[in-house]
Amino acid sequence: MNVEKQLAGLLAREQVRDLVTSRYAFAVDWLDLEAMKDLFTADSTVSFGPASLGGHEFCDMWCNMGAGFSMRYHFVECAHVSVDGDKGRVEARAIVAGTAPDPKSETGASRDALEGSRYFFDVVKEADGAWRIAKMHITFSWTFVQPASPATAAGAPFDQGLDTSHWLYKKMTGAS
Repeated sequence: MNVEKQLAGLLAREQVRDLVTSRYAFAVDWLDLEAMKDLFTADSTVSFGPASLGGHEFCDMWCNMGAGFSMRYHFVECAHVSVDGDKGRVEARAIVAGTAPDPKSETGASRDALEGSRYFFDVVKEADGAWRIAKMHITFSWTFVQPASPATAAGAPFDQGLDTSHWLYKKMTGAS
């Protein structure tokens, strides 16, 4: 195999890895609907549990649901990426954490949830040269839930996360 072909394969795998482990995770945590939708093809599908949605429908659903969380954190890693031309497949593990109102609480208390998941992606390189998600399937392996603490172990106020109006978010995305 010539060096150019090897480099092209390495570049494609790195672009796909960035798509699913970095760009996807940041977009869902920041509830950046425009960035999320740009990750999916127009005819993409997303399935999880018994649900199956179009990719853009999933983005809308997640942003509506995620807005009720005071903290969202997706760590998608250990990605096994294979690429063949303009198509690829990825299996990745994820640790997902969130703080949200406890639906069983009569006092409005929140709960913290930590979840282990696996993501399976079919990706394609589109005409504009960007890799996008054509199909995503999420499986849930385990969940741990506990009442949310108002402070960290050191006694500092618990950081409830940053919303898209926060100056750090604007700095990271280049928005003004």
